[in-house]
Amino acid sequence: MRVAGFPPEVVADELAATLRVAELRIAKREGHALPTLAGARFRTLGQAAEGFLAHKLAHGGKHGELTAAGADHWRLATRPWREGPLRNRPLRTLTLQELQTAVDARTVKHRVSARNEAQALLAVLRHAQGGDVLFAASLLMVEVPKKTKRTRRDLTPAEFDFLLGFVDARQRRMLALASTLGSRINELFLLQRSWVDLEARRMRIPLEATKEKREKLLDLTDEEVGLLREQLLDVYSRLGTETPFVFPKPHGGQWRYGHFHEDVWAPAKRDAITAWRREHGADPDDETAPTPFDGVTLHTLRRTCVGWLRASQLPVEVIAQRLGHNDGGATLLRHYRYVREGESRSALDRLGAGVRAYLDAVDESGAAGTGEQE
Repeated sequence: MRVAGFPPEVVADELAATLRVAELRIAKREGHALPTLAGARFRTLGQAAEGFLAHKLAHGGKHGELTAAGADHWRLATRPWREGPLRNRPLRTLTLQELQTAVDARTVKHRVSARNEAQALLAVLRHAQGGDVLFAASLLMVEVPKKTKRTRRDLTPAEFDFLLGFVDARQRRMLALASTLGSRINELFLLQRSWVDLEARRMRIPLEATKEKREKLLDLTDEEVGLLREQLLDVYSRLGTETPFVFPKPHGGQWRYGHFHEDVWAPAKRDAITAWRREHGADPDDETAPTPFDGVTLHTLRRTCVGWLRASQLPVEVIAQRLGHNDGGATLLRHYRYVREGESRSALDRLGAGVRAYLDAVDESGAAGTGEQE
């Protein structure tokens, strides 16, 4: 069916023609010189979300092409708007209250998912706005759930070793390496034999395997070289050359975060918590009895690495480079650094009697040094 306009258009049927005529009349009334694409003004939330997802998967993010995990993230985050109860509602008929109610209901059940979905909703709306889809500007005022602030801590060497005692020996080496190397756990899942040079004591992680999309060159300590040598010998003796990975699954495949968490990390953490409570005189089943492993995640290994390296007096710039940061340590100090238990006491004890006494001693030694030179 042909719709008169400028330029003329051909649509599928009478209903589509009626809707398009309505769009053209609205455009004329609102003063638009050229009409928008057919159907744009009556686009539903589901259509807008599908369009945004297709654009995101094709164009990627700020670092280029999306990783498999990034693509899964956007599929999950946009699913409530592509498949949920509001999917068939035209954007121009939606209200801020409806969207906020949907976000709030989700927040009650799962705050992290609700936060991701609310951010995806705003991205969908901004993408639709760029395509001349009209809707109430107030929709962009949807409030994103805030993160729940938690007390962050790292593990002491003794606590880490206690936890590691409940992990299979082959995976134990990977976690031990993560605790001093500072690499993200996914980088170690992807680590291949060809990336490791034990003679040069160096490891190369190509940019496609890093979150920052920058190649990492990491110098290794003798301890880390020893861990990698043991692991490589073990993998070669069991699997030969069948797998390229340094830390493969038992049959040679690549670990995925979810599988590793379910098969290795969660059971080890659960057993460590139970054993810790028992050794410290608490009921193993009493979930109110605190342990050092409450709230500990795989990312805690990265925080633990920062704490240990700082305690070892390494310069902040060196630690930042090891973590893959390129800001000279600003991110490290903002997100990963805090005063460990006993660290303040140790630092103050190095001053001697006090701040003034330390400064006076420095001044006296400086004056004495100047007098000797004269």
